[in-house]
Amino acid sequence: MSAHVARLNAANAQAEARRLIYGSTAIRRCDPWLRRMASLMQREEFAPAMLNRILGGDPQLQAVALKAVLAEETNGRSAPTSLTEAASRYGYSRVRDTIMLVGIHLCHLEMAPFGQFDAKALTIQAVAIWTAANELGDRSLTGLVANIGIGGLAAAFGSEYRHVVQSLAGGSTPLHQAEKRAFGTDHAHFGAAILREAGFNEAICYDAEHHTDSDAGSEVIAVAEVVAHQMGFDGGMANAAGDISEEALAGFGVVESSMARMAVQITNQVQWSERLIKCTEMV
Repeated sequence: MSAHVARLNAANAQAEARRLIYGSTAIRRCDPWLRRMASLMQREEFAPAMLNRILGGDPQLQAVALKAVLAEETNGRSAPTSLTEAASRYGYSRVRDTIMLVGIHLCHLEMAPFGQFDAKALTIQAVAIWTAANELGDRSLTGLVANIGIGGLAAAFGSEYRHVVQSLAGGSTPLHQAEKRAFGTDHAHFGAAILREAGFNEAICYDAEHHTDSDAGSEVIAVAEVVAHQMGFDGGMANAAGDISEEALAGFGVVESSMARMAVQITNQVQWSERLIKCTEMV
């Protein structure tokens, strides 16, 4: 490995992760979007008027999110002129979810090119994980941000990270194990460091950090990721999908019929996100 790639010190992981975070222009550019996403995830629902306040100072996120919300308007009514008005008309959760989708995709657009990854594929995978986790009982949006560390490692290590990912194609080695061997950390732990720096609450950071741990295989994000991966939503990386034991699924009350329903929900949400992703073009 080249000398400029530093291994993270296990005893000082967050400090070392911060060095990588603040050494990457791409990750720093994502910080304002992530901070606003973190604010939206602090509680179940804010008053609609708070949306403009939370997104204040970020005209790009506001404009793209509003454009994405309006993309679903089909009845010919006059269009809302603000996110506050949109939330009052369409409901807070719909507008919040759209903002979150736009935010994570903007982050992927910023970071993914450093590793020559497909930003859209990473976003679609995130949506699939989020939807599967929701179907498994996790009503938070943790699944949407759980793999932010993939883009983060791409931004921090560039082509070296890409080579690690390419080496796994068609094999059985999990991505996080190869990452640890190469860089001393994996996307789950590095992603959690990014989320902590952006002010996400600790429960979300913890779930993101530990979703690849071997002793957390029954945790909701870990299972949701495997479900999404087995449906073909692998972030464009063609790496090992992993297996889900019947016991793990039974722990969430999942049977064959509910797996079919989950697949339909994931497909519907992915189609929704694909339509809205188009709104991240210049406005």
